[in-house]
Amino acid sequence: MNYKYALNVDSRVDMGLQRSSNQDEIILLPDYRFFAVSDGMGGLICGGETSRLVKEKLGAIMKKAFEDWGAEPTTHNAVKILKERISMLNEQVYAEGKEYGTDRFGATLSGVWLVCDEAVFVNIGDSRGYIFMDNALTQITKDHNLAAHLVDRGELTKEEARDHPSNARLLKYVGMKPPAAPDIFVERLMPGCQALLCSDGLHGMVEDEDIAKMLSDKSDKIAEKLIIAANANGGKDNISVVHISISETE
Repeated sequence: MNYKYALNVDSRVDMGLQRSSNQDEIILLPDYRFFAVSDGMGGLICGGETSRLVKEKLGAIMKKAFEDWGAEPTTHNAVKILKERISMLNEQVYAEGKEYGTDRFGATLSGVWLVCDEAVFVNIGDSRGYIFMDNALTQITKDHNLAAHLVDRGELTKEEARDHPSNARLLKYVGMKPPAAPDIFVERLMPGCQALLCSDGLHGMVEDEDIAKMLSDKSDKIAEKLIIAANANGGKDNISVVHISISETE
């Protein structure tokens, strides 16, 4: 396939300082320019197993979608495929969870498919996707937790929501009873911009303005530096980061 821009992808997962196991996973399909993070829900018995299941099944689902497609990518088709395939993923994970009992399987998913000169973000849960462009960091995805819902209703400010107990209560996640349609967001790409996917182990520990400062340096090993910052602020959760730099093709 012919792509308009070149990519440099830097990814990393860290257990964090206050966790005894890792329940985060990163999904990298560079040949298809699809990347994602998944965070197993720690409050569920099989949270870690779910994120690993998401990684396994999503990789197979997306590869099959690309094979069936057999054409040059378009944003319209990418949106359609992501809606269908992530809904299918949720159904598969829910079905496996039912074999072991209810409320055992759950994980977030935040991904991006880079198609031509656009980024197609897909999200279910509270892992996030950002774009850094013109020295400004913008959260593209929307958190699917109770705190974000209360912010939308004007019952909490964004600052209050950050440490509010409802922040940990997800309203939508992979593995919930179907249907669970993901949110899709399309953003224009430009040379020099950056895309960032992360679990709440990063955005829950590092303010957006501090993330923006690190991205503005345009240095190497951004994922590692972001994780160091999260751990320096307490490292309360597992931390997963996928950082993508966009540049002109040669």
